[in-house]
Amino acid sequence: IAFALNSRTGGAAVGVYSTVSRSVVATPVTVSADQQIVSLAYAHGVVYAGMTGGSGGAAVVAYDVTTKQVIDTSVPSSNAHRIDSLAASDAGVLYGVADTTLFAIDTDTMNVVKRKSFYATGATGNVVLADGKLTASIAGKIYNVNPQDFKSDYLMNGSHVAVNSFGDYYYSRDGGLYRKLMPREASAASGIRSVGGGVNLSLIDLRFGISSAMLILAIIAIPVLKLHWHRPTYVLRR
Repeated sequence: IAFALNSRTGGAAVGVYSTVSRSVVATPVTVSADQQIVSLAYAHGVVYAGMTGGSGGAAVVAYDVTTKQVIDTSVPSSNAHRIDSLAASDAGVLYGVADTTLFAIDTDTMNVVKRKSFYATGATGNVVLADGKLTASIAGKIYNVNPQDFKSDYLMNGSHVAVNSFGDYYYSRDGGLYRKLMPREASAASGIRSVGGGVNLSLIDLRFGISSAMLILAIIAIPVLKLHWHRPTYVLRR
């Protein structure tokens, strides 16, 4: 897990924590002297930090976990004050939101390859990349965005959007939390769907897979266990 440490007087550091050893495996290293970290993303051994503050536009800093060094820096928009959200793809593209501008960075060169300004002013938002689908909340509105050309379709008013594995949207608006359900097969909507010859059970988006044989065994075992629980235990003494 990558984490950030910000100084009250300016400056920021990035470190890495291992959930296996439950210890810090990469001692925090300063990645900026005058900006602070407000967002993080990780891909292929590199941590990308979205910054705020300092002089000039907010930067994206690339930190190599292996060498423990900053390998590159990019400024997506010279007028942006904050980069509040980042999302890295497996194809070597880093997406982010700088104030009200959506951008894409080629992680090999750290050059900005696409940029789209949605509004001149307004609240910043976040970006989500799920199953190849790019979703962005910018200035209180949520959009589906084509990752290739940044053409966008308005979805609804809201911010802080999240997308689950079914493609459902979760977002905030006027102090409330909302959910927009997407169409799905009847079996999936009921929480049970067939996957590769097995059965996939769903409980409020927390899914776990079990085989058909295990399911049959469980169905048989439940009545037996019920009988055992209601049957008194006797000890024969001679």
